Amino acid sequence: MKNQINFIILIFFILSGCAKKATFYNGSHRMFPKDIVYSGCKLNVDTKWLLDKGISHIDVLSITEPINIPLNSKYILWSGISHEIKDSPWNSKRLPYGNDLKNYRKRWIDRLSFYENRYKLQPTQKNGIIVLDIEAKETPENLNFKIEDASKGFSISDLNNYKSQMASLYFQPLRLLREDFNYYDKVSSYSDVPIERTFWGISELSWEEWQTNNKNYNYVVFKNVKNNEETLFYSNLDFASVSAYYFYSPKFHSKELVNKYLSYLLFQIEINKSWTNKPVYCYLTFRFQGQKEYNDLISKEMVKNSVILTFMAGADGLILHDDLKNELITTEYNGLVDEFTNSIKMLSRYSKYFQKSNKISYFQPENARDLFTNNGIIVRGIISGNKMLVAIINPFADKGVVSKVVLEYNNKKIPIEIIGDELYLNEINL
Repeated sequence: MKNQINFIILIFFILSGCAKKATFYNGSHRMFPKDIVYSGCKLNVDTKWLLDKGISHIDVLSITEPINIPLNSKYILWSGISHEIKDSPWNSKRLPYGNDLKNYRKRWIDRLSFYENRYKLQPTQKNGIIVLDIEAKETPENLNFKIEDASKGFSISDLNNYKSQMASLYFQPLRLLREDFNYYDKVSSYSDVPIERTFWGISELSWEEWQTNNKNYNYVVFKNVKNNEETLFYSNLDFASVSAYYFYSPKFHSKELVNKYLSYLLFQIEINKSWTNKPVYCYLTFRFQGQKEYNDLISKEMVKNSVILTFMAGADGLILHDDLKNELITTEYNGLVDEFTNSIKMLSRYSKYFQKSNKISYFQPENARDLFTNNGIIVRGIISGNKMLVAIINPFADKGVVSKVVLEYNNKKIPIEIIGDELYLNEINL
């Protein structure tokens, strides 16, 4: 009898442990309350390690056994959407006219069905995040009023017609997803945001002009920008996904140019938050994208600064993306992953500032455009009650040099000293 009681107690503890694990993986006990996606190189770790480190979603291509990723933690990047028919006007010339949509639709169905079967998705449940990667349209700068294809007879005599037709074409794969494969928890489209990514263009307009100038909006997002009328494509996205890259390495460029990366990052997030009510997620990477330094890894300091300021700027999610998922992992890459997860852990100490249920406001004494243009000291704060979580950094300071910053809030002046180009992150009383 005693052995039977001990066996029952043992079974109880085993089942209790399983129940606790299931509770953790359903997303209710995250270290950090915002979505954080790991879409980087394949690490020699299991799913649990990533989730325990604060990752909320894992790319199905970033782990050896993607079926082990919990359903609501799966992340899929649906790429090649326009490339499914290589000789189509859309793929070959970025034209929205004369495309075989029936053939496209068949190929899209095949791709989405493959995802469903390969990654064991459940149509009766929510299956994490899927992001469309389309990127098959002309920028306004590259558009002409007369783009002709002699062999096909296509011409663009009306720029507005091109824009509306392209927005309609962008909507077709999303419409199929929503109608026939609508079992994902969240859907977005890579980098299709109100104000598209720019670097040197940031200084060309004032902050006020960036917030109001009709010429700068993304034509697949808004039909009528004055009335804030969204296209069907954009209205069917659950969040907007901005992208911020690192173009200039200290190996080849001046410190003044290299360290604009932070104000550039803030600009992409904050200008788009001013144009949309949707949640804004930010794509980051571990690699430089400039011509000379292409694919060189960034530094640990850049990783930490980027992660923390992404959320201090008000982003609702972060997606760490790396195209080279099958590349052999190096010690240096592992170090960046550790820095990434440590930065999440650092922010998790102040989770109340990032909870959706908490009433917060943002403290941004200088706009991102002016910070970029003037190489200013970055100050970003989040206010909750009578306290503020504040992040301060002078990216252009020399090592060891003390910079004095005075925060002015509600007629109160708060002096803070920061050292060199180190990031200051602290909670202060107001």
